[in-house]
Amino acid sequence: MLRRYRLIAPFTLAYMAIGLGISLSRGNNEFLFYGAVMAVLIAFVVAVDARVRFPQHVLWLLAIWGMMHMFGGTLPNALITFQRRKGSFGYFAGARFQNDAGQQADEIALNPMHFASRSQKDILGTLVHEMAHQWQRHEGQPGRGRYHNREWAEKMKAIGLQPSDTGVEGGKETGETLGHYIIPGGPFDVAAGKLLGKGFALTWKDAPEVSDPTTGESAAEPATPKSGKRVRYCCPDCDLKAWAQHDVRLLCGSDNVLMLATE
Repeated sequence: MLRRYRLIAPFTLAYMAIGLGISLSRGNNEFLFYGAVMAVLIAFVVAVDARVRFPQHVLWLLAIWGMMHMFGGTLPNALITFQRRKGSFGYFAGARFQNDAGQQADEIALNPMHFASRSQKDILGTLVHEMAHQWQRHEGQPGRGRYHNREWAEKMKAIGLQPSDTGVEGGKETGETLGHYIIPGGPFDVAAGKLLGKGFALTWKDAPEVSDPTTGESAAEPATPKSGKRVRYCCPDCDLKAWAQHDVRLLCGSDNVLMLATE
């Protein structure tokens, strides 16, 4: 019986040890629970195999499936925030937060202004889009500034999201400003469908704007001067703000990234 596992057992133990080591080194202690679940599943497979004797290729496929799930959960924890940034469904910012112990956390922001007009699956697609940026920051080589490079594009396609600068079929896969569309029948489409089929839903959406939008909020931004339209620009990394004409391109000197118009 043990001879059946002489290669699969070391392979499985190795990827579990590596996955747990990576997660613990990043402070992702919740991954211990995931590791325990994987251990129970492995024990279940061994018990069933003792009765039905799976073919070797089936055991290897199960081992590889386990490895893919293990490393799919190694992203560090991120804080999900809601930011009303015009012209954006969401964004990713690395190491945006830090606790009193000095532990840092990334930020994944979603824009609730668009929740009511988009489908649940599309909103989840934005979340996974930003998770691909988080993966690249920790496991790959991000493009300079806001550039979406080929590595990121290939990761997106492997997930089941097709990069597109137009948001539809035929758009460019790399560039400064990239959207995506869901690949029908792809991994994301299938996984999101199963999640939504279990009753998952984002039930809170942006409330309709009241007659006085500043009620209960801080004072509004200064009115647009009559001499010409000016808008506020914001750096997506350090949150630096600046006011300028609506058609200029501002670059943050600290982070060397293109600042985004927010008004």
